[in-house]
Amino acid sequence: MMRPRKSTAFVLLLSGSALMIALTACGSGYHVVTPFGQSINRTTVFMGDSITAYWSLPDHNAGRSSQTTGQMLDRFASDVLGHNYKRVVILGGTNDTRLNPFVASDVVENLSEMTAIAQSAGIEVILCTVPPNFSDAQSEERVVDLNQQIVALAAAKGLILVDYFSVLEGRPDYFIDGIHPNEF
Repeated sequence: MMRPRKSTAFVLLLSGSALMIALTACGSGYHVVTPFGQSINRTTVFMGDSITAYWSLPDHNAGRSSQTTGQMLDRFASDVLGHNYKRVVILGGTNDTRLNPFVASDVVENLSEMTAIAQSAGIEVILCTVPPNFSDAQSEERVVDLNQQIVALAAAKGLILVDYFSVLEGRPDYFIDGIHPNEF
């Protein structure tokens, strides 16, 4: 997988250890303060599929099981706009990688359209790489290809990127079924 370079256009939001702390802090009174002094839990919505939906951490969780990025795009405006969110964290593409045919550029276009919708409403966008898929080799290869394009999209648009893939790569023990992260 292509590794991101540090630049002003690309910022890695969470390092591997910080991500693990955040993921395991679900029951510990989680509270992250942004540089603006706002609670990320009160001003941020998490958009995604079942990986997001099954995560108890976000106060504003717009994850829905089994959804592709096309389905996420269809409901994006109603789930994100008009709720006074300051930022949206988008994690999508896992279900797309299981489709035949799989077209990574279609997924990236959906993510790009969600980004444009949010930015036009003054909402900051944080993109995420897709976590590894340990359930089958074909999907895993597709995840690597897709993540390279997500990294490029984040860099091109100057977005913050959370790199779940690099942190979770090689850790099938962190997954219930090869796709959904466990509680560690």
